Amino acid sequence: MFATLRRLAEQSSDHLAHVESPYPLRKVWPPDFTKLPPQSQFRFEKKYKRRLALKAARPRWDKAVKLTQYTSITIVVIYMCFHEFEFFGRPYRPVDAIADKFKSIIGTEPEPRPEQPKPSAATPSK
Repeated sequence: MFATLRRLAEQSSDHLAHVESPYPLRKVWPPDFTKLPPQSQFRFEKKYKRRLALKAARPRWDKAVKLTQYTSITIVVIYMCFHEFEFFGRPYRPVDAIADKFKSIIGTEPEPRPEQPKPSAATPSK
């Protein structure tokens, strides 16, 4: 416990080392904005905003959030395409309409076959 207190006391004395430094500071920070011209104020604001944006940037988190959002949106859209709705009492699946349109475009939908006359029971078969 006493070692911890001693370390804290040493850290607090090191914290103010720049005040007692033999090397004077070139600039006072933060500057007094009331004494600065508007152009210098703007320059300091831009510098502060840039540093704040760099500090607040979290590329891995942003990428994970985007990936999660896009994945959930894709899952919902696919679910809605394959879900069976009921319009005016008739079942409806959006995928069926899309598939029918695609089949008619590429020509894979089978043509209706002409009806063959069925042999009647009165005519004897050979």
